[in-house]
Amino acid sequence: MKSRTSLLLLILALAASSTLAAHASGCTNRTIKGAWVQSLQGRIFLPDGTSLVLTGVTKTTYDGFGNLTVLDSSGVNGNVPTGWRTGSGS
Repeated sequence: MKSRTSLLLLILALAASSTLAAHASGCTNRTIKGAWVQSLQGRIFLPDGTSLVLTGVTKTTYDGFGNLTVLDSSGVNGNVPTGWRTGSGS
């Protein structure tokens, strides 16, 4: 019983501390910094009843000043074009 009480108190303490930290500051496009990677996959259904399988990966890097750089690659039905597509924005 004593270990269950200790475990419950630990869980409550961790839950309370994470809630307080979540409201400490705001996050905007101008404060986000670092690289984020996403993968994608899906299916495109065509009017003739066939479908295409889409897969890809994207890396977005934010500089902390509202600017971003994107590097991505995607393929359809296993055919991936050579090279990477790049872009930037603010």
